[in-house]
Parts: sequence; structure tokens; C-alpha cells
Amino acid sequence: MMATTDMSLLGYLRQVAKTQGELIVLQNSINMIDRQYSKLGVRYQIKQPSGSNPYEESKILTFFTYLFLWAFYTFIIAFPLMLIVGLFGFRLPILHEHPILRFLATDLIISGILAIPCNIMLTNSSYRGNKIEWDNYQNQILSQENRIRNENVLKEHLAEQRQELIYSYNETQGVLQRLYNVLDSSGHLILYPKYRDLVPVTMFIEYLDSGRCSRLEGHEGAYNIYENEARLNLIITKLDVIIQQLDVIRENQYYLYQTLVEIDRKSDSICQELKNMSSSLSTTEFYSEITASNTSALAMIEGFRVLKHGI
Repeated sequence: MMATTDMSLLGYLRQVAKTQGELIVLQNSINMIDRQYSKLGVRYQIKQPSGSNPYEESKILTFFTYLFLWAFYTFIIAFPLMLIVGLFGFRLPILHEHPILRFLATDLIISGILAIPCNIMLTNSSYRGNKIEWDNYQNQILSQENRIRNENVLKEHLAEQRQELIYSYNETQGVLQRLYNVLDSSGHLILYPKYRDLVPVTMFIEYLDSGRCSRLEGHEGAYNIYENEARLNLIITKLDVIIQQLDVIRENQYYLYQTLVEIDRKSDSICQELKNMSSSLSTTEFYSEITASNTSALAMIEGFRVLKHGI
């Protein structure tokens, strides 16, 4: 069934694995944008201070506030002083004929005098506290507006880059499908549909490159080796499990390990570039690599077509 040479088969499988890896990087980047996009430009509620805004109070209102607080502090102080005045018998000459009135007036006069510094200190302290709270509140509002403005710029950038990523993803996906459908010279699919995944493809490369086998089919072929090792749990075949336990596969699935490490590196690099808006993805090395890889894949597909038809 397999009419291609080992080197052609290895080249084909390496191209398939490379294209599969590029699709994963592109999908990772698109997923990152989707996760990030919904979090950007969101306006959060900022709790307004409970105290009055010192910047909006009128002078008349401030005067009456001071007057009210002075009266309040006067009566607060008057009650304990009432006992002191009564005990020590303070007298005011103008009130000799009215002892009760003299008692109350003396108490209120002394309380009023003592309330003046109390009123000033406590009112100023309250004013300073309100001012600090309102300054922090205004700073939070300003900071949020700046954040939203910057994040909206980033959202526009991410939306543009997402379109480019989707275009590249669709183009690369089309190339991969054409690679899957490549036939050998006898008219059979080179890669059986069951194994159209990054894990088996990278394992086939490792088997062939290490000399453990020379073909995919047959009792001693890569398909059979892969199935036996999977059945004996010598290798992990589920990609999501592998990603969570990457170090576990370093020895038994080395080529896959190297491929996934490179995928992670590229994904992190592109995602960081997207978040920082450091440059346009259309000019990055990764995009150039995808273009070159797709071009190479198309040339390989055409080569197999020529080989099959003998043109």
C-alpha cells in the first residue's frame, strides 16, 4: 500500500505535525483574545463616600453647619458642667435675682466657650476626613476612566488581530485537510483517518526516525506499535491529559514533548505581543513561518499528486 520512501513518509508526517501545531497556536491565540476581550472596558461601581462633598458645599451651608455643630457641642458639654456649676456656685452679677436662670446661663456660657475649640477641631477633622475620602473617590473615577479608555484601544486592536488569526486559521485548516487527503502512488490515503491527531502523528515520526519501524501499516508498522503501547499504557494518547502532565511524557514521547513545548512558547509569545500591542501580527516571525509552512505543504501535496499520476 505504501509506495513512498521512508524519507518521503517522514517528511509528510513532519509537515502534518507542524501544520497541526500551528493550528493549535492559532486557536490558543484566538481563545486568549476571546477570554480577554470580555474583561476589557468594563465599568465597575465605585462606592461614593457617605460624607458630604466638601467641594460642593456652599459657604452659607457651611456657616450653618458650623453653627449647628457649635450649638450641638455646647449642649453636650453643658450637661456635665451643670453639676460643676451647681457644686461650686458660680455667680454672674447681672443675674443675682434669678438663681435658676443664673445657674443655666452660667452653664451655657461656659459650655459655649469650651465648645468653640472643640467645634473647630472636630469640624476640621471631619472636613479633612471627607476631603481625603472624596479625593480618593475622584482619583478612582479618573483612574477608571483612563483604564477604560486604554482598554477600549486594546479591544479594537484585539478585534483586528482576531480577524487576522481566524483568516490564518481557516487557511491553515484547509491546508491540513488537503494534507490528510493526500494519496500515495497506489491511490490509498497515506495517513489513516483514525490517526489524524497530533499525538499519533508525532509518535509515528518517533518510531520511524528511531528505526523502530519503516512503514505505517503491517504487523511491525507504526500503527500497530502505537496501538500496543497505548493498550499497555506505555504512552498517553489524550492530548488534554498530556498538556496537564507534560513532564510525564518527556522520556516515552519525546518528539511530542518537544512539539508541545514549542507550541507553548509560540502561544505565550504571541499572546504577550497581543496584550502589549507591541507590533502587528502580520509582520511577526510566526506569521511568516505559517506562510512558509503552508507554501511548503502545498508544494508537497503537488509533489505527491505528480508522483501518483506519474506526471
